[in-house]
This record gives sequence, C-alpha cells and structure tokens, in this order.
Amino acid sequence: NPAAKDLAFEKAMFEVAKKTLAFQRDHQRIEMAARNGGTRTTAPSREAKNLITVRRTNSLGDVLQATAITDALAGMGMEVEFQTHENCQPMLRSGSQLKRITAPLGEAEINLDDAYESNPHRARLHVHEMYRLRANEQFKARGLLLPDICNWAPKLICEKDEKNLEFLRAHPKPWIMICPRSNSWPNRTVNDSTWREATKTMGGTTFWLGNHGPAPGNLVDLNCRTVDALIEWLACADLVVSTVSGPMHIAAALKRPLVVLSQAYDPNLQLSNQRDFVSVRPDLECIGCQMLTCPIDSSSPPCQQISPGAIAAAVNLRLKSLPGSRSVSAIIAVYKPNISKLNRCLERAIPQFDEIVICGDLETPWPLSGMIQNPKIKCVRMSAVKKIGRESCRERV
Repeated sequence: NPAAKDLAFEKAMFEVAKKTLAFQRDHQRIEMAARNGGTRTTAPSREAKNLITVRRTNSLGDVLQATAITDALAGMGMEVEFQTHENCQPMLRSGSQLKRITAPLGEAEINLDDAYESNPHRARLHVHEMYRLRANEQFKARGLLLPDICNWAPKLICEKDEKNLEFLRAHPKPWIMICPRSNSWPNRTVNDSTWREATKTMGGTTFWLGNHGPAPGNLVDLNCRTVDALIEWLACADLVVSTVSGPMHIAAALKRPLVVLSQAYDPNLQLSNQRDFVSVRPDLECIGCQMLTCPIDSSSPPCQQISPGAIAAAVNLRLKSLPGSRSVSAIIAVYKPNISKLNRCLERAIPQFDEIVICGDLETPWPLSGMIQNPKIKCVRMSAVKKIGRESCRERV
C-alpha cells in the first residue's frame, strides 16, 4: 500500500527529527558543562515530561537521606536523575529508584544542597522534613507537592559477601561493627581511647571500621578503606555502633540494628522511625545543638566525652533484644505528657520489660524534662502518632 508506506516513512522521519533535536539539546548542555569547568559522561534527553533532576552534592549520609525524596518522586511516576559527587555514586546504585546518576553539573530542578544546614528550625525538624520543604519550594513550578514524609526511609540492598562471612565466622558472634567518627566534624567524633575502654566489656566480637588509623585495643581491624567495602561489612553486622555520620545512615538503610551516639546531631532527627536504633546521650545541655562547629571548643567539643561504660551498657542491653533472644518490649505513646504520671507508669514497667519505647509527636519537647532515666528506655519522635512503632519493635512485641 503506497499510502501506508508514505505514512510509515513520515513517522520514521518525525522520530529522526525528534532524536536530532534531543541530541542538539544534549550537546548544548555538554558544552555548557565544559565551559563551567567540567565534563559530563551522560547527557539525558528532556523529551519525557516526567523527568526531573535532583541534586545533593556530597556527604554520604546527606546524599543517602536525599533518596527519601527521590523515592517519593518515583512513587509519583517521575523519572529521577540524581546529581552527586563521584565518591557518593557507587552507594546509590543499590536500592534507590533512580533513572540515572550523574556528576553535579548544570542546573537541577530540585537542589537539596544546604537544605537543612541553612534551615533556622533544624534543631527540631527531621532532615526528611527539611528536604521536603526545600523540594516543594522548587517543585511547585510544576504545580505538584510531595506528600507527608511520615515513615520515609532510605533503602540499600547488599548481598552478604561470602569472603567476608568466611573471615567473620572465625570470630564469636554477635558481630559488632564500630564506626568511630565523622572524618569531617569533631562534634560527631569519639576518641579512640573511649572505644578501647568501651569495647572491653561488650559481648561478642567488636570490629573496627575506622579509616583514620589502626584499631585500638582488642578490636579486630577490617582495614576498610572504600565505600563499597564499608557497605559490604555493614551488611554482615549483627549490631552497628556509630556516631551520627555516613556509616550510620548506610547501616540504617541496610536495616541493621544500631546504637547511635547522640552529640551535636540528634539521631532522632536523622533516622526514620522505621529503622531500629537506640541512642546514647551524654549529660550535656548542648546535645543536639545542630551546630557544624562547636562554639565552646571547635577541635575538642565537650560532646566527645562520652562515658565508655554508658556505651557498653547500651550495647549489651541491645544485644539481649536481637532477633533470636527472649525479650519483651513495651511501647508507650504520649502527647505532651504529665511527667509525674509518666514516671509512675515507668516505675511499674521497668522491672517487667527488657525495652520500653516512648513515642511522642513532633510537638512533644525532647528529651522529656524530669522523666526517669534508665538504659531500658528509648524515646522516639514520631511524625504521626498513628504510625507508632519500629519494625523490630512490632516484631518483638
């Protein structure tokens, strides 16, 4: 049929013209990137109306947190190009719903750089909420809004490496991975001497994932030097002990149980309530200040002085409630509670339970002033009280 052939030819030429136009646009973007001092390995076409670019340039934990936004966009039917530093890119290739991952060049429709650092309410808002607020400021140009961030949680998938398992099996379980510090911020760092003392009384075997120096004391040094190696070792952990840093976020995304040291940053404002973690909090008024640099002592902040005994006690208590152990947990939901009544409740509950999780919404001040302090008690700040409970708590109760 000559008419059908002509129509098919016209359609084919139309597709060629579209691809040519897309190529020209991509070429212009590459030239622009080169003029700005860099090159681009991939230059995506903007033919699809649902393609959107999101940027968080650096810091492992911050980049991983940003995938809560990209996963939400994917759930809305968007295809996401994520721009980040090459050191962070390997981490994102497992678990996230990204169309492509590129270098931070050119424009980004949602730019999450400095999204929480510059937020004046960062001492009380969850980082996911601050990311959502920034994203919606820029996303409204499309007439769309991201939904409530309740229970968003970054995800990573990593098969346990058989060579790593073979090495670990030579050591008694449980396997406890120590992530000792932030490589950038002193107020999210714990001294090696503290780790040496704390691990003396911990059960199981403690493994060192620090890359700033050799393992102190009797810790087993895993000589971890790359992000890929870090992910593979953390995937094998029975329990992870960490400061608020990139390794903490990776462990949470791998759904590993965590004991987190609360210093300048509050882990309750960093981690999802759908992840299993408890925190160790020094007795300082300035804990959770959210300051990048300590105004008291920038090189040796007071929050570095965490009791080794407190760390060991929290770890050993957490080991008792790992899957396979016989333990009972209680969940207490509160809203602007009467402290006297809450303390009476806790006095009765502490002897009966191995773990007590107190859940309050974002309007409840944390920590609760005057509340009984006990290693069994963990406080969780919730986005919505109707969503209470961590996965592990629901499984154990």
